Amino acid sequence: VDLQPGRYSYKWVVDGNWLVDNDQPTITDESGNVNNVKTVEVEVEAQPEQESQDSTKKSQTVDEEQEARAGSEETSGEMSGDSDSWERVSVGDCATSEESVGAVTEPEQQDSEITSQKSQEKPTELSKADSLGEITKEGFVMTGVKKEKPVIKIERIFSSSSSFETDMSNSSDQILQDEEYTVKYWDTPHFNLLKEGIWCKQIKDQWMLRRLSENKVRTISSDQEINECLKTATGKECDLPELLKSTLTKKIEFKGAVKKWKLNKIEVERVQEGDLTTVTLRTEDCMIDGLKKIYSLAASLKLEKLKLI
Repeated sequence: VDLQPGRYSYKWVVDGNWLVDNDQPTITDESGNVNNVKTVEVEVEAQPEQESQDSTKKSQTVDEEQEARAGSEETSGEMSGDSDSWERVSVGDCATSEESVGAVTEPEQQDSEITSQKSQEKPTELSKADSLGEITKEGFVMTGVKKEKPVIKIERIFSSSSSFETDMSNSSDQILQDEEYTVKYWDTPHFNLLKEGIWCKQIKDQWMLRRLSENKVRTISSDQEINECLKTATGKECDLPELLKSTLTKKIEFKGAVKKWKLNKIEVERVQEGDLTTVTLRTEDCMIDGLKKIYSLAASLKLEKLKLI
C-alpha cells in the first residue's frame, strides 16, 4: 500500500477481533489504547554531503526517539474498542488471503475512504440495530415496536338543549336503557348534612354520597365510606340503616329518568332529576383522541356547556 509520509496507528482485524502485532512497534494513546505504529519517511534526492549528513542525523534521531518510546510502553494483545485515535478500513479492502485478516493503514487525510472507529466499530451489530429502531444517547436501541397509547375511560357532562331533545326523541339509534325511577335525598331535620356540604342520595336500593371538598364534588359509593362519612357528620356511631330510623328523617323526593344510546361508539346518557337535565358522553380511548370524538359528537348533537342553575 502506498502511504504518504507520516506516522500511522493501526490494528489487525482477525475473525472480527481487533488485535495488535506484538512483533511490530506499538504506541499507547492518551486514552490508554495500544495500537501498532508505522512511520513513513520522506524520500529525499541526493544532496551535498553536508546536507546529506544533517538529514541522516535527523532521521537517526527520530528513529531512536520512536524506538525508545515504543520500548517503554506496554504491548498487549487485548482488544481495544473505545479509541478514537485510529481509524478502520474494511477487511475486503486490505485482505490478501482467504483468511479474514485486515490491516488499518490508510492516512488520516483520506477522509473519503475511511471512517472513524467509533462509527464503524461492530458494523454488523449496529446495522442490525439501525434496522430495528433508534439508538438513544445512552447506547440503547429503541426497537421498532410501535408504542401504543394507553386506553382510558373518558366522560364529559353537558346540559341538554331543545334541539337535542327533539332529535333524540325521534332517533332510531340503539337504545341501551330507558327507565324511570324515584330520587330521594335524606338529611337531618336541621339539615346538618347540607351544612357540611354532603348530599345523601337514594335511587331504589342504591346509595350515594356527594361531598363538597376543596371546591370539588367527590362521589362516595362504597358502603364503608358512606357509613364513616355519616358517622362523622352526624356524630352518631350508627350505620346507615339505624340512622334512617333515628336521625336521617328529613326526606326530599322527586321523579327521575335515565335514557342511554350508542352513537359512533360513544355512550350517550340523558339523566333528568327534577328540573335538572344533564347529558353525559362516555367512551374508552386514548385521552386526546377520545376528547376530540366526544366534543365533536357534542357539537353535532347541539349540546351546551353544563349549567347547574
